[in-house]
Amino acid sequence: MNRFSSFALTLVLTLAVSRHAAAQDQDLLLRLGLSKHQYVVSEPVFLRTSLINTGDSAISVRRLYLPHGYFNIVINNSSGKTFPLAYEATTARDSTRSVKLEPHDSASIVIDLLPLYAEGEQILRKMHTKTFFDPGSYTVRATFETGHGKTVSRAVRFSVAAPQGAERRVCDLLVRAAKFQLDQQEAPAASTLDSIIRNSPKSAYHVQAFLQKMYLYEYKETPEAQRKACATALALIDTHPASEATIPALSYFMIHSDQIGKTPKDIRKTLSSILRKHPDTRIAKEAYRALKLYHSDE
Repeated sequence: MNRFSSFALTLVLTLAVSRHAAAQDQDLLLRLGLSKHQYVVSEPVFLRTSLINTGDSAISVRRLYLPHGYFNIVINNSSGKTFPLAYEATTARDSTRSVKLEPHDSASIVIDLLPLYAEGEQILRKMHTKTFFDPGSYTVRATFETGHGKTVSRAVRFSVAAPQGAERRVCDLLVRAAKFQLDQQEAPAASTLDSIIRNSPKSAYHVQAFLQKMYLYEYKETPEAQRKACATALALIDTHPASEATIPALSYFMIHSDQIGKTPKDIRKTLSSILRKHPDTRIAKEAYRALKLYHSDE
């Protein structure tokens, strides 16, 4: 083969690969979703990011991981201010971490934007009274380098308002619970959060009260503390099965279940219970996915 023929063949192969990659890139859709678009200050803002294969062939793409340079979420307020990601990646990019998307299938993650992007005290980011978006309007969009090219989502909008009336009183209780926690007064903090959970089931802060109580015990290694935290996580799932907050709640239970002596059989029972009680919900899908990790015999 002469030099010109070799060059021509290389060019043709390169163009073919480029066209294939471009075609795959066109088949990938990055979509953002919010369960609602109006929030009160300190209320969690859960963003669902989905990568969808709209084509007819399976595609392997990078996983939706934060914080890595190939996946970015950009939040701006109405004045154009950008809220950067609070944490930097501690590991290098790993393009081998991938997921296979079947035709017309999707991969998604749910992210609470407040701990990662809102302004506040750096070391207290899971305490939403210390990390929150001020009242105003915001837009959020995402970009993702899939490995085949870059895809960009449409922007979605949400607004944040100051709590009023009964919600103001519930917010004040959250602030009080946070103060107790920072003063290492665990029992009064838990009691205050329990009062919200028990007396304000219709409040926009009800989910956050569960989360704040769950994280109250996060760094406690005693079985007693973790039993309280895991019980709170499961109570959140049962009380708000349609909430995106159930995803971190189930993750918490799965991560800490060994600290409270849960066996694979116990975990299968819990996951099966979630499937039975809350069918056709996102948490049921997560429970099913987790259930597949556990074999029927130990």
